[in-house]
Amino acid sequence: MRLYDTARRAIVAALLALGATACSGDDGGGGAGPPLTPAPTNVDPGPNDTSNAPRTIQGTLRLAAGCAALETDTVRYALKFTDYRVGDESGAPVLIAQADDRVVARDGNVVVVTGDPGAAAPDACGTPFTVDSFNSVVG
Repeated sequence: MRLYDTARRAIVAALLALGATACSGDDGGGGAGPPLTPAPTNVDPGPNDTSNAPRTIQGTLRLAAGCAALETDTVRYALKFTDYRVGDESGAPVLIAQADDRVVARDGNVVVVTGDPGAAAPDACGTPFTVDSFNSVVG
């Protein structure tokens, strides 16, 4: 039994030594790998077409009776909501979520909305913009 244990230990030790050498990661190259290069782009189809995608805009919310507008540096959008309405809180206009009558923004807040400007002609509030998502109040 003793000879068997000694032979088995010698074989295990030899296999461990062989495995340690094989897994050491030393390629003899001094530790430096190949230089990093950019991935080839000859098969890259390019960016996705976003021409018909919703637009996200940020601007100052202007509220008046029956009118919610978003002023940007270049245009004034007349916001058309399905889930929000212009209301009144202590004599000041506010934007209210219809689902729970919660005030989400006040006149003069900077807000971000996503939607579609469409092709309709401007009305008294501005260029029509149908809001799909009221994203946030920035300030």
